[in-house]
Amino acid sequence: MSKYAVFFTLKGEAIARAMQQPSDRVAVVSKAVESAGGKLEAYYLMFGQYDGFVIVDLPDSRAAAASSLAVSSTGAFEHLETHELIEAEDVTPMWGSNVCAAAGGLADRTGRPGRGRAAPRSATGAGRGPPVATDGAACWLGQ
Repeated sequence: MSKYAVFFTLKGEAIARAMQQPSDRVAVVSKAVESAGGKLEAYYLMFGQYDGFVIVDLPDSRAAAASSLAVSSTGAFEHLETHELIEAEDVTPMWGSNVCAAAGGLADRTGRPGRGRAAPRSATGAGRGPPVATDGAACWLGQ
């Protein structure tokens, strides 16, 4: 099973409907995830850019894509954003590996590998320069 974080923004109509007819959204979402062969691990509402997010365990990326399409088809969401989550201990063996070193050859201005954007020239972030080379150990640490 793979773990995914799905961030969402609800449409105004969906919020109004939920206020007029409150229901247990966790149960509804849990049932939908189970129908895709997965399990709902967490459901949170939040302040900020998104209205909330869920963490789900799903069999694979196809199940995640199918779930995303099914959720989108309800028309209740303004925006859905799905991210596969990677356990930190799964990354540790990759540090220093040739694969990580190759992927970390270019870092963006935040130090994350593989974005291909120019990075800041100095530690203070002043100016922009050529992409920064990173070593394998810094692949996921952004160093």
